[in-house]
Amino acid sequence: MRESVDKVIVRINADLAQIRESLKNAPFTPPADEDKEPDEVLKELDRVKAKLDGLKDQITTALAWQALFDMEASQFKTLAIASKEFDSKNRFWTMYREWMVKTLDWEQEDFSTIDVEDLQRQVTTYYKESFAFVRDEQNSPITLKVKSLVDGWRTMMPVLAELGIKDMRPEHWGYLMDGIRKAAEKAKNEQAALHAVLPAKWTQFNRVSN
Repeated sequence: MRESVDKVIVRINADLAQIRESLKNAPFTPPADEDKEPDEVLKELDRVKAKLDGLKDQITTALAWQALFDMEASQFKTLAIASKEFDSKNRFWTMYREWMVKTLDWEQEDFSTIDVEDLQRQVTTYYKESFAFVRDEQNSPITLKVKSLVDGWRTMMPVLAELGIKDMRPEHWGYLMDGIRKAAEKAKNEQAALHAVLPAKWTQFNRVSN
């Protein structure tokens, strides 16, 4: 019976090592040229969590058998490591999904009703989180991508804060419209998409309002 318990423990440790290895690769850490949707990855992480929970139950049973047969208790150190790595991936992809949902809501919301100060606080929080993930994941492509997305909003916040001042709206929106007009005139002979014109308007507004 002791031999059977030993075999179970070897298999559990092998399964834990396999989980650790999988978390280092796609879809949880996709390469630079692969674009993964957060919802897709989070579904895969749910499957990993189910495996980890199952292994935890098996470990509890194995330890009970070891105690029954007066065997030295196994430490299962890989469990703590795998759980920590899972938690990190899960927090990152959850944050990424939340960010995508929030930015979509912000882009569609009536600007006159937006609480710019609250928006700025949220963007700052997400930037700090994305910066920490870049550090912890050693500059992985996906964490750098998300940090870049958040930084794009962080760069715009001073402009949005200025535009949100009610008493200054006529003057500030005048600068903004002038920037858009100049950008449109510059691109009138080109097939310029709206997103190509937007950076110019922020630059123009920053230059004039400062």
